[in-house]
Amino acid sequence: MRRTALLHTLCFGIVSVLVVLGLTSGLDQVTHTVAGDTVWLMYFGLYGLYYLQNYRGCREYHCMITDPGFILAATRILLRVTRFFDHGFGIPYIVFGLAAVIGHGLEWRYRKHARSRFRAA
Repeated sequence: MRRTALLHTLCFGIVSVLVVLGLTSGLDQVTHTVAGDTVWLMYFGLYGLYYLQNYRGCREYHCMITDPGFILAATRILLRVTRFFDHGFGIPYIVFGLAAVIGHGLEWRYRKHARSRFRAA
């Protein structure tokens, strides 16, 4: 799978989070449940898998940070959806946000010096 440039833009990230947020809040209000967690699970999981395969090809700073963060957020949502362990409503969203901000912040900071490579491909 090749790198998709659209998925690496800040605009796409913000718009996709807002679309998923609107979809999940609407779904939760219609069904009077937390069924929107399933949508977040798919969103976090697919984004994590995308960055996993992207890291194999590009070795950029953000992939090294965002991939484990997104997979961890998906795991936390999965534990909540399966009712196995629920330790706070906002934890998966905080993990996802921190991984995105830290990963892309490092990418922006070191892109000028290291051409954004973490390791040689």
